Amino acid sequence: MTRLDPIKTTEAVVNRYLDYLTTTFSFNDVDLKEQFKRELKEFEGFVKGPILEATPPFEAGKSILNLIEEGILSYEFQKLSTPELPIDRNLYIHQEIAIRKLIENKRNLIVATGTGSGKTETFLVPILNHLFRQKEKGKITPGVRALLLYPMNALANDQLKRLRRLLKNYPDITFGSYTGETEFEERKAIERFEKMNPNEELLSNEILSREKMHESPPHILLTNYAMLEYLLLRPEDNVFFDGEYATQWKFIVIDEIHIYTGAKGIELAMLLRRLKDRVVKSQRGVLQCIGTSATLVGNKKKDFQEVTEFAEKLFDEKFEWIEDDSTRQDVVTGKKKSLVISKESWGKPKGLLYLKWADIIDGEEKDKISLLVKEGEKLGVPEEILEEALNNCDGEWRKFLYFVLRKDEKLITLQNMLEKEPCYLAKASKELFEEEEDKEQCLAALVYLANNAKMGISDQPLLPARYHLFIRALEGGFISLLPQKRVFLKRREWVADEKGEEYRVFEIATCSRCNALYLVGEIEERNGIKFLKQPGNRFYEDDNNLVYFLLPEDREVVPDNEDELV
Repeated sequence: MTRLDPIKTTEAVVNRYLDYLTTTFSFNDVDLKEQFKRELKEFEGFVKGPILEATPPFEAGKSILNLIEEGILSYEFQKLSTPELPIDRNLYIHQEIAIRKLIENKRNLIVATGTGSGKTETFLVPILNHLFRQKEKGKITPGVRALLLYPMNALANDQLKRLRRLLKNYPDITFGSYTGETEFEERKAIERFEKMNPNEELLSNEILSREKMHESPPHILLTNYAMLEYLLLRPEDNVFFDGEYATQWKFIVIDEIHIYTGAKGIELAMLLRRLKDRVVKSQRGVLQCIGTSATLVGNKKKDFQEVTEFAEKLFDEKFEWIEDDSTRQDVVTGKKKSLVISKESWGKPKGLLYLKWADIIDGEEKDKISLLVKEGEKLGVPEEILEEALNNCDGEWRKFLYFVLRKDEKLITLQNMLEKEPCYLAKASKELFEEEEDKEQCLAALVYLANNAKMGISDQPLLPARYHLFIRALEGGFISLLPQKRVFLKRREWVADEKGEEYRVFEIATCSRCNALYLVGEIEERNGIKFLKQPGNRFYEDDNNLVYFLLPEDREVVPDNEDELV
């Protein structure tokens, strides 16, 4: 077992990135090259981290089987028979809440839970349940029931793979993706499928081609908002919105809903209104609308109100957040398990203990527990705590760590800090190990130990956590020629000398072959005089507006060698 050293890893990643930048954006001018290296190292905000974030699991709720027994979900879920959605496995509590709101209360919903929180189940289970109920009544005719709208084809394709695994044993429910990648002819669509998915079985209920979709529209349709625009315009695609196969629309799901702000949000809002005009004659309350996002909601109650207002404008459907009425709260967030399991502590040992113990569990010695006890006795762990852990650990060193560290004052403090928000490693180490020399190393060792301290392999450790490191991309390079040549990495228009006289700063570019330096910008004419200025709005409208001027080196630009003139 080898542990991650966040400090050394950060240094290694940053140094490699700096090497990449200095190699890629190299200058022939030695002085400018050194300035560039110095600016990179001193660039404020260039590196953020390492940042420590706790990752406790979400609180569990009831299983699908429990909800079947309650009568909320259809017995048809038992026929799915797939590990993709085991009916006896407990859902997360936020999944259960979302499913109940969508099925029992017929609410519109924003599911704003973190990455890996199972947002897909929150809308797929209600959609499948709706189709199962229709099948029970003998009404499972062709036609779209649910539109799943994704910002990128890659996300739609991921969901498509999920649906294949989920519905492989249930051919009565059909699904298909209609994007720019979807072939018109069935033969070509099958060839593409076999090429893109060589190890996957072609299912009878996956509709691959536009040709087949026009004949029998799928129950679950995946697309992106750009393609939805085309579908609404083209007469050949009317089958989705008009006629006998277009009377059963029920759900609209928008993934990554947070990206639809500003002009993009206005476009999508108008597109959804056109869609609703086609399929439900613009009646409100007929369709159920669901948005998902991992980044939409903050921690304050006012955020929920703002989110529902945003969703209401986007979908033109009713979304609410009434703080005192849980039945009228249309934002679902995740609830994670508590990190802190003990309010009492036996005290705090010396920081060296964590470094020694981390080395022990990384070592090859078989009898790790006796070594842990020996170091614990020397470095501040009470004898009775070690004895209790020894008697209850069943010879497992992970359990031993669990029994000792669960009431460690430093760990309890860290757990409380991380329950509030992620922490910079440097800041947290100063607070926890104020008197220690190797503060960050001590904290990293404590995190490592607590991450391994658990009662069983599948149980939650005392500190489930991960590190983050953010390295900022360069906005560009800039140079002033007067009062002296100087490189900047932050955008600025002017630089002043000691007397306060200002000189223009230019954006720069380098030749990838010879490292020659160019001034790059746009030409602006005032009073018949042309000026070079940094790229502005015209560049974003048309990059042909850019002009490049070679910045001569101190030596003669054109070589004397006649052969090199060519």
